[in-house]
Amino acid sequence: MRYLLAGAFSRSIALIRFLSDYKGDSELVVYDGINNCRWNGGRINRPISYNDGLINYYYNKGIKIALTMTNHKINLADEPSTGKVS
Repeated sequence: MRYLLAGAFSRSIALIRFLSDYKGDSELVVYDGINNCRWNGGRINRPISYNDGLINYYYNKGIKIALTMTNHKINLADEPSTGKVS
């Protein structure tokens, strides 16, 4: 079974607490909608940035990271978000 856990970066403290006690053998995937590019989240209501330390923590524990695709226009140039949805 695979579990998708929201808040990979915005709720990382709670997730780390959970993961430190997790003893199951199910596949875990954490996800979030970071605001560092227009096509992935593009949130204007709160900043959610990724963190290299968290990325390494998840990968070292064998946990995959997924990103949400919430905007209708995908820009693979990965331009920084201006706060406006294009």
